[in-house]
Amino acid sequence: MDEKKIFQEQEFQELYRKRRLVSFVLTFLTMGIYIFFILLDAFDREIMAYKVFGGVTLGISMGIGVIIFSWILTGIYVVWANQKYDRQIESFRRKVGNIQ
Repeated sequence: MDEKKIFQEQEFQELYRKRRLVSFVLTFLTMGIYIFFILLDAFDREIMAYKVFGGVTLGISMGIGVIIFSWILTGIYVVWANQKYDRQIESFRRKVGNIQ
């Protein structure tokens, strides 16, 4: 099967849409949390300077939270890709054969 036929396959189109949707949603969430953090820092420094405990401020805590949130989203993508997407891709490859 040539590449044009593969790209026109309904199953290929569905796989492409799923990957694009998951990537877009996770990217949107990541960018949203980063932008929220930056805007909060830019426009409300007093709240970011609030001491949570000891010398640790809310800004530092939120910054760490942003990083951890990004790791979690990356983990979600990896689990999704390994458990669903890669299996579907492999099934599709078997269906259409090996293309060199």
